[in-house]
Amino acid sequence: MKFLRLKIFPEASRVPIYTYLGVPYASPPIGQNRFIVPQPQQSWNRTYYARDYKPVCPQLESLLEQGETRYRRSSEDCLYLNLWVPETAMKIGGFPVLIVLTGEDSYDWSANRISGLDIAAEGIIVVTIQYRSNVFGWLSFDHNLSPGNLGLMDQLMAFEWIDENISKFGGDMKNVTLLGHGSMGTFNSFYHLLSPKTKRIFSKAILMSGSLFAPTPMNHDASDDFVRLLTCDSVDFNIMLKCLQSKSFEELMKAYESIVRNEKRTNRFFGPLVDDFITDIDNRVFLGDPFKLITEFNYTIDVPVLIGITSNEGALVDEMWLSYGREGYRKFRNYIDEAVIPNMLKKAHFEYYNKRQIKEAINWHYFQPYPKTTSHLLNSLIKLSTEIAFELPLFKTIELLTTPIELQSTQGIVNNENNFSINEHENGRAVEIKTFRSGKQIDGRQKTASNNLYVYVFHHSNSMDMRGTINYFGGAQHSSDIPFLFGPSLFKQISRRRLSQTEEKLCKKFKQLFGDFIKTGNPTPDRLFDAWHPYNSNTKYIKILGTKIDSLLHNRILKDSSFEQNHEKIDDLLSSDTQEKLQVVSNDASSHQYNPYHLSSVNHGYDENNRGAIRTFDATPSASNTAKNTDYYFYLRRIYSFWYEYLPNLYKNYQDRTGRASSEQDRYSEVNPKYKHAFFSMLTLVCLLLAILGLCVYLLKKNNQSLASATTIL
Repeated sequence: MKFLRLKIFPEASRVPIYTYLGVPYASPPIGQNRFIVPQPQQSWNRTYYARDYKPVCPQLESLLEQGETRYRRSSEDCLYLNLWVPETAMKIGGFPVLIVLTGEDSYDWSANRISGLDIAAEGIIVVTIQYRSNVFGWLSFDHNLSPGNLGLMDQLMAFEWIDENISKFGGDMKNVTLLGHGSMGTFNSFYHLLSPKTKRIFSKAILMSGSLFAPTPMNHDASDDFVRLLTCDSVDFNIMLKCLQSKSFEELMKAYESIVRNEKRTNRFFGPLVDDFITDIDNRVFLGDPFKLITEFNYTIDVPVLIGITSNEGALVDEMWLSYGREGYRKFRNYIDEAVIPNMLKKAHFEYYNKRQIKEAINWHYFQPYPKTTSHLLNSLIKLSTEIAFELPLFKTIELLTTPIELQSTQGIVNNENNFSINEHENGRAVEIKTFRSGKQIDGRQKTASNNLYVYVFHHSNSMDMRGTINYFGGAQHSSDIPFLFGPSLFKQISRRRLSQTEEKLCKKFKQLFGDFIKTGNPTPDRLFDAWHPYNSNTKYIKILGTKIDSLLHNRILKDSSFEQNHEKIDDLLSSDTQEKLQVVSNDASSHQYNPYHLSSVNHGYDENNRGAIRTFDATPSASNTAKNTDYYFYLRRIYSFWYEYLPNLYKNYQDRTGRASSEQDRYSEVNPKYKHAFFSMLTLVCLLLAILGLCVYLLKKNNQSLASATTIL
């Protein structure tokens, strides 16, 4: 296949970049190919026009954005990939390759697409992959033709295309890095690093804003609901499939939207599933639950891994939260207590999430100390969301990957009598697995994990996310690291302005560290003074990347007061009557961007608030650099202690107290009849004795009277 490509000259680079956009790697999943495994791309003998992005796969755009549901930007014909290739790679060859998988639970960034232009200028071939998600990628009928996990199968076919063709673009298949971003992108990347079908492809991995323990979007049997809504349910699979394939795109999206809107009530949603119903193990996508593969079996990640999150991930606010927030404090609080928190904890597999003592402890820890305003309530909810969905999973993942397997149970990483989580998904059943690595069967337990694990936290106040909106709640929100990693072109595309001097330095540092890791597997090769140390069981080193970094000694916490500093602005601009106002984009106030928050600012209480959990660190090379960058570990450890030690012990102590009280009551109930019988027996005896005594007294008195009468007569 010949391509009609673009030739672009990035800023500050003398090497032109060849861009190939919308390259097909599979047949369009439309018509008879809808809801089935991807089919190979038909041969193409003509010149292919590869100058424009293809639409993203179907999704609901309003899940995080304002306005009515918009899905016309997307298309079912979406199985394409995009390449950015340095001109020198075409001439010399042997260049490192970066494969990018993005995606959240049910959507991907469509308004601002990731561009690999600036990464390619660093001497790296960049490939982004579009794959089916939500109902189009995860619908399952327990049938070989439509087993679910279609999104993962799309990725497998894209990897096959890359394996066969990347050398033609100058890429080195022995030096391939997989980058996953977001809850779905990172989860998929973890799967590929564990699967014998794909792990041979990758020599390194970058996992951003997601982890193995994140609230994974594993399938919760929403497929039956979807089929019923479209009146396609049938015991005959072929009839049901033909019915679904005959439905219009709009009908499918309306049915899917209904599932999404009721997700918090039904806890049913679409995602990957363990396909152990397939009898032929060679045709399975999953060989077992990914969590169990790494905790109970001998599956290890043998390649260098760079993993991290942003400092305030939850500040990418859900539109549903804003909708309830605009209705006032009381309605918002009721919605949080009755829907958000229970669903959040259940999705994260926390036990006892509906127990009164646990709810009271969470309320005391996150909501009680702060003023009763809608903005403070939202800020507390953001903090709770950040800890549950990102910080806790990150801590558990990096500890699991660096803790010897024989110590994991004793340290509470996998199984512990006080462990507060369910360590398996509802429908994730592990199977007996026998696999081979390097030609030898694995039959021993995992002893140690790789020493090439690098951990980071990205911090940048008032940062901009992929929607182009600004975070006023302190720290860096979800997806705010992408514009710096893939900038400055992507940053300008989103913000419509150039980087400031501070932002430009951060962007260069970001690209240098990640670029060196992609090329060598080490973010700071041949550097000793300011080296980025691996995270291991002895050195809990977490690199802090960001701006306005202050020195931190002896684990002193520096609270990020961005929320308080912006509070007056938030009260003015987040009210329901300012929906059309624009907000300052960045620290420099050099440009404006649409602000998504429109909340009530009515005060229902008092107190003062800080982000509390957010800390910044000095990244300047110094003798104490290691000590400063390990402090974030202790912050994560404190969060872990609250959720996995304090709350379980709280509930256990309550159970012990109630158990003792119940036991005492039972013992009392057992002995009570005996004492009651003895009491009444004694009472009867006393009464009988009193009666006898009374009779004796009566007889004596009567006898005395008789004697007196006899004396008188005499």
